[in-house]
Amino acid sequence: MVLLNGSTSQFSTGRYNLFGKFLKDNRPLEFPQIIEMHLSKGYHPDKLRPIPKGLKEILDKAIVITERVDHKSMRMTVQNDRIMFQAQTSDLTELKDYLEVESYENITIHIEPKLLKAGVRFYDQWMITDDAVIMVKGNAIHLIGLTGS
Repeated sequence: MVLLNGSTSQFSTGRYNLFGKFLKDNRPLEFPQIIEMHLSKGYHPDKLRPIPKGLKEILDKAIVITERVDHKSMRMTVQNDRIMFQAQTSDLTELKDYLEVESYENITIHIEPKLLKAGVRFYDQWMITDDAVIMVKGNAIHLIGLTGS
């Protein structure tokens, strides 16, 4: 690869020349501050709970239902040691499913099931806060920041 100037490059292979431009974001995200903001709002290892069995299957159903709509989120409501999952399409196809859980705080969030499923496959504990879902396995932490809940 040949760096042509500070923002463009050229790569030649056989008969082909590829040109590229490095992207520079004028307003880059401040990842350390974003992570600290979400983790400081109630995260503590003692609040982690096992990811409930059956969650992956519920998320699979929610993904099918939300795939056909622009607004791809589902509502998760934790109340009285039970999580209720609700997702709906514009033609009124609806998912309403429940999982029994122990010792969770009451909370309602909106989240895209695809984002949640991506972490559920690899992590074994989680916690839900007003503005994040935090999944953990060993020293690895997966954070899904929530907006517009």
